[in-house]
Parts: sequence; structure tokens; C-alpha cells
Amino acid sequence: MIWPHTGEELMTFINDLNNAHPTVEFTHPHSTVAINFIDVQVKICRGAITTSLYRKTTDSEQYLSFSRCHLDHAKLGIPYSQALRYKLICSGDRDLDKHGSK
Repeated sequence: MIWPHTGEELMTFINDLNNAHPTVEFTHPHSTVAINFIDVQVKICRGAITTSLYRKTTDSEQYLSFSRCHLDHAKLGIPYSQALRYKLICSGDRDLDKHGSK
């Protein structure tokens, strides 16, 4: 969420959401320079919007093993699709190199 008001107003808003129902809790990390959405981190860097790959700490990065009995084109498609994903998400070459080398 992009919040155009003060941090205090954001905390009041989150508290109001949490008080709306006793079994629902809304948690939201907040920052003035970056936001994570699905697998993309969007940052404001020197007045420009940049994007990079975002991974949760629980991401195990496990993909289909090449020793499994799957068709070769299915196995070969995984590195290709991951590289394409990195290229589409990362706006800077440095981030692309960092994620592509894993």
C-alpha cells in the first residue's frame, strides 16, 4: 500500500482495521522508500522508481530436480523461465546480475 499521509495516521488506520473483527489481524510493514508485492520489490532511489526481485525469508528456492522422470523440455524450461522472470522484474543490471548468478 502506498500511504500518502503521516506514519501516525497509518498506525491509526491499521489499529482501526485490527479492531474491526476480533479474529482478523492486519499486519503491514511500512517504509517511505520501498514496498514488496508478491515477488517484486519497488523502491524509490534518487527520485526514480526501481524494481528488483523480492523473496520471502521462507523461500526454499527448490525447483524440479533434473534427475526426475520428466520430459527434457520441461526441465530445460525452468532455468529459462527463471532467467526471463529476473530480466522482466529487475530494472537495474546490478540486481539482474545478483539474482541471475544464484
